[in-house]
Amino acid sequence: MAESVSGSVEAMKRPGFARFVDRLEPGDTLVVTKMDRLGRNAIDVMATIERLGRMSVRVRSLDLGCADLTSATGGW
Repeated sequence: MAESVSGSVEAMKRPGFARFVDRLEPGDTLVVTKMDRLGRNAIDVMATIERLGRMSVRVRSLDLGCADLTSATGGW
């Protein structure tokens, strides 16, 4: 049976997402279709983006015109 996780669980507390983030390396770029894939609410999304930024992982969201969410300017 497939494991399910409630949408109310913070991104980094989701086992699959946490394992994925652990595999990212400095210089990697994470591309998501929508920002809501990064967390359950705005605070969780920001915490995820900040964590990835500290890891030197770029985050881009296609629904924002591919903006680099870890950049101070938000550009490519």
